[in-house]
Amino acid sequence: MYRKIIVSAVIMSVAIYGGFKIYKSNNGQLTFGELNLKKTTAATVKAKPQDLLKILDSYDSLLGLRQELLNIKAKNKVTGKIITGHDLLAKFLVEKKYSPILKNEEKINIIESLFEQYTLPQSGTKMFIVNVANGLWTEKNAGLPWSLKDMESAQIAKIFIQNDSVNDYSVNAYEGRPELPNMVNVYHQISVPEPNTVVEESSYQQYNIARKIAAGAKTQRQAVEKIVSWGQKNFFHANDEYPWDVYLDGKTVQPPISYWNSYPLSLRRIYDERVIGCQEPTIFLQGMLHNLNIPAIRLSVWNHGVLYLPSLDLYVHGDAVAMYKYPTKMIILTPEEFQPIAEVEANFVMPIYEKYSEKFKTYLTIERDDKELNISTGSFYVYPAKTCINIAPGEWERMVQNYKEFEPYYDKTTCQIKGKNPQPLNPLEVLDK
Repeated sequence: MYRKIIVSAVIMSVAIYGGFKIYKSNNGQLTFGELNLKKTTAATVKAKPQDLLKILDSYDSLLGLRQELLNIKAKNKVTGKIITGHDLLAKFLVEKKYSPILKNEEKINIIESLFEQYTLPQSGTKMFIVNVANGLWTEKNAGLPWSLKDMESAQIAKIFIQNDSVNDYSVNAYEGRPELPNMVNVYHQISVPEPNTVVEESSYQQYNIARKIAAGAKTQRQAVEKIVSWGQKNFFHANDEYPWDVYLDGKTVQPPISYWNSYPLSLRRIYDERVIGCQEPTIFLQGMLHNLNIPAIRLSVWNHGVLYLPSLDLYVHGDAVAMYKYPTKMIILTPEEFQPIAEVEANFVMPIYEKYSEKFKTYLTIERDDKELNISTGSFYVYPAKTCINIAPGEWERMVQNYKEFEPYYDKTTCQIKGKNPQPLNPLEVLDK
């Protein structure tokens, strides 16, 4: 039985990272609505837009990306003049002064003011150009411990994408993974070859969130763990109290109402409601990781959304992010751990559950209560006496540490773990400041 769900904001310690200075509040806790950031503005960033183009033209690892940009032909709707994707990128960065750290409203205005002037070869071209701009800016200004210069071209292609077809990527992954025979599911209906609005918006509207969450990560693996952990604590699976109906937004659909006919119309709406299935985590996590120049692609496995991380050769099942809040490291799977899920449709996320339950007696869910998010559990009884189970000290310490912003406590009258400190359900505009 699904339960109500509540999301939290991530707690961060004092750090200076890529131009951001993050402060603790007096009690050592904060939400994104309370973050006091030293803003990185056009005046404080030393790199000029022309410097970003020099990165593109000087890194041997970006040779394929440069050629892909040159192959793009965009036609001006008024003059009929044809320019390349490289020229379009230059206009975007130099003339329009685009920067991923701008407010979303400013970024949207810049993107629309440029791309509405041109007929593009495919719908994914706009997202591709924006992704490249974000990646070059990040390479120059973010101070990440990893660099585009050191990546293989195949990995770079999984950061700067034009075609976000999960079916195409599933075919490619299957060809390289004969041990994962059911990577492709022909019945997959969401995210057709053209990037939909949510995928496109995820590529640039979460940039500042991603930077804040991943602050201090010394490796791609650490950054992935931080991002996935944040996703676990900030979103929840559709359930009886918060069903897919929340995304109808005036649409009239044929019953029954489900994921397939009430898909959210924008990234902002997902952040408003925090209701997700298995597909949405792969979309917003992919966007965040791309913003950190970490390769990530979405796959379809038995009609379920899975995120694959090529540079780390790891998998994250979307439902493991949305549903039971297992320890983050346990839901980031190696190919060997992921194989049972790919082989049998009925396995769903059960191999993850079995792996978890062997070690721990408890698990958490995230509940929403109006405009707040909180942790919750079922009742942990010892049968038949129905007395509360004893939670091992190590397991309790792990839970308190992982969800400290909620201030967990064990209610011995109901045998449930609850949170003393619900977190505000902040909208995307607040989180991405």
